[in-house]
Amino acid sequence: SVFEEFMDTSYIKESSKKFYHYAWNVISKYLDTNILLTNINRATILRIDKDLRNRGLKQSSLGAYMSFLRILLNHATKCGYVQYRISPFVGYKMPEPTIRDSWLTVDEIRKIRDLRIENKEVSKCRDLFMLSYYLGGINMIDLLAVNFNECNGTLRYIRTKTENRAKANKYVEFHIPEEAMEIIERHMGQDGFLSCSDFQRRDKFARSFIKNLPIIAEQAEIKRFIYYSARKSFSQHAYDLGVSESVIDYILGHKVNKGGTSLFSYISVTSEKATKAIRLALD
Repeated sequence: SVFEEFMDTSYIKESSKKFYHYAWNVISKYLDTNILLTNINRATILRIDKDLRNRGLKQSSLGAYMSFLRILLNHATKCGYVQYRISPFVGYKMPEPTIRDSWLTVDEIRKIRDLRIENKEVSKCRDLFMLSYYLGGINMIDLLAVNFNECNGTLRYIRTKTENRAKANKYVEFHIPEEAMEIIERHMGQDGFLSCSDFQRRDKFARSFIKNLPIIAEQAEIKRFIYYSARKSFSQHAYDLGVSESVIDYILGHKVNKGGTSLFSYISVTSEKATKAIRLALD
């Protein structure tokens, strides 16, 4: 009943709703769903953790399921349905996801950029991968939502993944590099969107990436990479060039971290600074 109430009363994105329902279906296989909240304790958590680990789940999946269970218990506690003298999660170390080592070197990015590709679908995947890199590692969902007819040379968007989180830098904003404009003009429709922007075609295009990026990797004679590699690679290259972490965070759409100082109480990262950082990395 706590799960049902949480889903009914909380503001949750549609994509998250699907995961929460899936996570609950997994968790409920190892938890008596009629159990009283007061009877959930540390032993309950450890047993569920052990059962899920025995399924051979990845650390990231295990962590996501256990985090959702903690969200439900926190909801119940805040609503006053239960008060734990000792939290069921006390002393429990949440599984940490494996960091994806998916960034590419500068030379590997150049190989992808300069590759001669005859197949149109494969070529389009390469172009949009490079476009993500040129636009500071923009996520696919955000890239496909941009109306470039309205940009006037400046990209300004709210990162979908963090749009509901409180942060001073609500928008990501910088001038669109000329390298990016060449690709945009090649694949933009009359409506200003890239020619794969509706939901069904976006899903189709995601599958196209999964199929075609390994082909590009083989032709370029580099290690396997994914669409996310554009974001990881831009971040790494900008950092290696000395771009400050706060500017990189701004470009990626992250919350600009104060880093334990009061500096960001007085200054903010500007679109001009982001534009210079992107130009530095692309050069």
